[in-house]
Formats: sequence, structure tokens, C-alpha cells
Amino acid sequence: MADLARQLGVPEQAIVVENLSESTLQNALFTLPKLPHTQDLILVTDSFHLPRSALSFLWAGAHNIQLLAADPDLTWGDIPQGLLIAETVKIWANGMRAPIYSMAGVFGIPPSARHWIVE
Repeated sequence: MADLARQLGVPEQAIVVENLSESTLQNALFTLPKLPHTQDLILVTDSFHLPRSALSFLWAGAHNIQLLAADPDLTWGDIPQGLLIAETVKIWANGMRAPIYSMAGVFGIPPSARHWIVE
């Protein structure tokens, strides 16, 4: 996605790459602290992944997210059925994991001890 951003003329200093996460929720949690602010984000990913990505970043504290599909010409018919099923399962799984992660914080469990919840 960073390469695509560069090809589209995004300045290098405006591109943030996070490569430690193992899930979309972790990507949101690990990326936001790297940003100088979380008010104006352009989130770039595959079109079928945009809803889950947007929800993950909103949950992690981002605001005013602009969504950009890396594959804007892709239609739902082009996406393999298995991939759509997997994405549907993952969005529901995130809907369960995110509140559990948040509740663990309420009980004083530090983020470093609860990242396994959002893997």
C-alpha cells in the first residue's frame, strides 16, 4: 500500500508503515501511536477490507478517516466467495474481540499483556 501511495504522489513523510501487527485490530492499535495526530487519516486497503479496517481504526481512536480502495475498479463479483466469507467472519470476530480488549484495560491489564486478544 505504501508503494501505491508513492505512485499516487503521496509525499514520503506522509506515509506511515506498520509491519508488526498480525491482525487489523493490532494494525490500528500499533499505527495510531506512530501518527502525530489521529484527526485526518487516509486509510488505504483492498475494497473488501475497507469496512473492517475503518471500524478497527475508529475503535482504536482514529477520527475523520478517509477511505481509499487500492483496487477501485474491483466489483463484488470479482472477489472470490471464500474471501468474502472469511471477511464476514473476521468482521464479526473483531466485533467480539475489540470489546474484550477494551474491558481488559478497565480491569487494569496493560496493553502489552492483552495484545493476544486482538491477534
